[in-house]
Parts: sequence; C-alpha cells; structure tokens
Amino acid sequence: MTRQSARHQPVHGFTVIEILLVIALFGLLSALAVPFYSSFQTQQRLEGKRAEIVSLIRTAQVSSMAGADSDSHGFHVEPTSVTFFTGSAYTPGHPDAFTVDLGPQMTVSTSFGDTALFQAPTGTPDRFGTLTLGLSTRSYTITINELGTVSYND
Repeated sequence: MTRQSARHQPVHGFTVIEILLVIALFGLLSALAVPFYSSFQTQQRLEGKRAEIVSLIRTAQVSSMAGADSDSHGFHVEPTSVTFFTGSAYTPGHPDAFTVDLGPQMTVSTSFGDTALFQAPTGTPDRFGTLTLGLSTRSYTITINELGTVSYND
C-alpha cells in the first residue's frame, strides 16, 4: 500500500478578521465624513438663501425702475424672512407680496431698519446699508449702497 501525501489546496476567501477590519475602516471613514458633509450642506443652504434674497432685492429695484404697477417697490426684513412688496409701505399678508423664508436656525438682520423702499423711476433706495444673513457657523453680508447697487461677500 502506498501512502498518499496530503495535498494543500489553496484556500479562497477572506478571514473573519479581514472582514472586520474592512468594516471598521468604513465605519471610521463614515464617522469622519458626516461632519464635513453636514457643514457642506449648511453652507450650500446659506448660499442658496443669499441668492434668493439678492434676487428679491434686485427685483424690487427693477420693478420700481420699470414702473411696474405704477408704484414703488421694496422689501421688508424680519428675523427669519425677507418679503418683497408693492406700494409705499409694507402691509403684512398682502396678496401681491412674496416672501423668502429662511428656515430653521438661519437669521437675517439689517443696519438700516426693517424696510427699504426703491423709488420709482430712479430705483434709488430710501435706506441703504447691510443685511447680514447667517447661521451660528457662517454669515454673509449683503450691501445696498446709496445708488441701490446690491453686492455681497463670498
């Protein structure tokens, strides 16, 4: 009788330790990525609201210059919203007004009071200064000068 030698067949697959190490690595990378993604989302939301507010202010100015509705136009600022309106004064709940709501944790404040009106037909504002749009971690400044030019920081 002949002795058969034991042949070693190569084993294919992963060990339990290798699988656990990969899972731990993915968990660690995910835990590190979540705060960065959250910060990115917050910044994008803030930049989007800034663009909406700048657009609303420019719409009020252009509407006044164009003589839309044969009246002046302006905007009203509250801590969590900015509202476009037609007429010489802001009237809460007016059907022609439209509002940019800022959402949770975002606020806006001004250096010139809560309402600015653009005069027809020149488009010059009756008040000028800065609006500050922000969260606890980041803020943007929107500036309106005495000629009505709207600019903002990046």
